[in-house]
Amino acid sequence: MAGNKSRPTVAITIGDPAGIGPEIVLKSLRNNEILEKCIPLIIGNMEILQKCIDSLGLNDINIVSIDDPKKAKGELFKCEMIHVYTDGTTRIRPGTVSASGGNAADAYIQKACELAEKGLIDAISTAPINKESLRAAGIDSIG
Repeated sequence: MAGNKSRPTVAITIGDPAGIGPEIVLKSLRNNEILEKCIPLIIGNMEILQKCIDSLGLNDINIVSIDDPKKAKGELFKCEMIHVYTDGTTRIRPGTVSASGGNAADAYIQKACELAEKGLIDAISTAPINKESLRAAGIDSIG
C-alpha cells in the first residue's frame, strides 16, 4: 500500500464539477464505514467544493489542501484534497454542460492517474462525469 498505511489510499475525483459528484464526495466524508476501509484523497477544486458545502449546509466538513498523498489521514468530516486548478472554474454552474466543466473533470482524472503512476495512491474512484461536457471541451478519450 502507498505510504505503508493500514488502509489503502483511494484518490476520489469529484467528477463533473457541475454535476452531483461534489455533493456525493462530500457526503461520503461523513460516513465512518468508508473511512474504516480507506483513506479518501479527494482530487478536485477547492472553490467548487466550498460552494457545494455552503449551498448544502455541510458546514461540519473541513477542507484541507495537501500537497503529498502520504499526508492524508482519512478522518471523519475532513476533506483532504489535492487542489487542481483549471481555467473557467468561476464560470461553471450546477446542472450546466460546459467545456470548462469537461476540462476540469478531465484534469482531475489526469491528476489521479499521475499519482497512481508514481505509486502515491492505491486506487482511483471517480464521481460521475458528463460526456457532453467532455465533448464540449474537445476531450477525445471518453469512457
